[in-house]
Amino acid sequence: MFQGLTYEDANFPIVCDKCLGETKFLRVTKSSQEKSCKICNRPCTVFRWKILSSKKYAQTSICYTCGKLRNVCQSCICDMNFGLPLYHRESYLKSKIEEGDKKAIQLLNIPESVENRDHFLENKYSVSCNDKIEENTQLRKEILNDIYVKNNRKNYENDEKKNHFPKHSKTKKNISKSSNE
Repeated sequence: MFQGLTYEDANFPIVCDKCLGETKFLRVTKSSQEKSCKICNRPCTVFRWKILSSKKYAQTSICYTCGKLRNVCQSCICDMNFGLPLYHRESYLKSKIEEGDKKAIQLLNIPESVENRDHFLENKYSVSCNDKIEENTQLRKEILNDIYVKNNRKNYENDEKKNHFPKHSKTKKNISKSSNE
């Protein structure tokens, strides 16, 4: 996914509801590689949109990969789940690491250098993509097997119906009518 990609090419930013505002429709402008990311200093795509309640424009300030890795809004750099600023969240996680919390280690275990971060992303997404492909092929096999079994069951039932049609026998009414004539 990230092989050969020197700069990001995002189509839409990772933005929280607070930064988007209350409008249902937005006009977002995209400027490729206009500014550098505040976290990793790489050129990043800048998105701008106007918030309805104010006359100012909101814009992204970090790159898509940093936002995705850290699960933060690209505009206000706050956590997407809790709304905490990134530096507060990371200081809290560092205190949890000192206490020995293993989940905090996983959340804060992000490489600092650009090359290591790219390698980390490449490995992370290649493993997850391969797992998804294997899950999808297994799911596809199960679905096809179910369809095959259902079709065979229908064909078997149809064959049974064709072979066991009831013979037309004379009922008592038919017999009495024929004898009266």
